[in-house]
Amino acid sequence: MMRAVALSNNGFDVVTQETRTVRRRRRWAIGLAVSGMAAFLSVLLSFVLAVTSLLSLVPADSRWAIYVSLLLIVGFSLLMLAAHCMDKFDERS
Repeated sequence: MMRAVALSNNGFDVVTQETRTVRRRRRWAIGLAVSGMAAFLSVLLSFVLAVTSLLSLVPADSRWAIYVSLLLIVGFSLLMLAAHCMDKFDERS
């Protein structure tokens, strides 16, 4: 069993491989939560903008189409990041 001694605020702690794994999993879980929520909000906002444009609630302008397209691109990129975080979260090492 590998052990390392790490300096903490209260003195010396023994850091095991299990502790590192817990920290790594927590980091990937936080990344998954943040990127997943950001992707969800981005896609939801682009859907709302698209629906308001279709129902003619906002003036027909080319900027709306650009905003919706950009939000969809950002949303799907964030979904790919969330999938990567989920993959790393389940990784054993």
